[in-house]
Amino acid sequence: NSTKIFSIAGVDIDPGLSSIIIGLIALSSAFLASAFIDKFGRRVLICSAYALVFCGLSGLGAFFTLQELNFNVDHLQWLPLTSLCVFMNAFNYGISPVTYTLLGEIFTSEAKKFAAPICQALNFFLTFILGIIFPMIIVFGMGFVFLSFAVITFFGFIFVLVYVPEKKRKTKDEIIKMLE
Repeated sequence: NSTKIFSIAGVDIDPGLSSIIIGLIALSSAFLASAFIDKFGRRVLICSAYALVFCGLSGLGAFFTLQELNFNVDHLQWLPLTSLCVFMNAFNYGISPVTYTLLGEIFTSEAKKFAAPICQALNFFLTFILGIIFPMIIVFGMGFVFLSFAVITFFGFIFVLVYVPEKKRKTKDEIIKMLE
């Protein structure tokens, strides 16, 4: 959670206030998704979100790596909050809502009733597993953890670029034909 991240980072801002800022950004960015998804298209939105999530995670990873290597990070106290805000904003306007929009568009009606719950269950299961293993992997350092997440995000970005076609202004039949 963000309070723990800010406590470990030792930033000068109260961790509780930082969490409130993060929460407000997450809430406002969720509204952006509904306004932008049809205007810019799913692919543009999700690609920009992956790129910004990568930047946010890299910023956190860099800060914690420098801190763990005993560099003076006093001049970088702004970086954890800024990086987490970038991450939360991008995730909530792009990756989270667009993924579920795509899920509704890429499956036929018959397949959707089976595929959607399976995808949702897999998402919750992996989130649960991450919650379980997170305390175990932070022994490698917070820098390692966030940089590892950044690398995984980079591969997600590449996957979207290669395999996810733009579906803006396409009919259901056109979308299914594109994915065959």
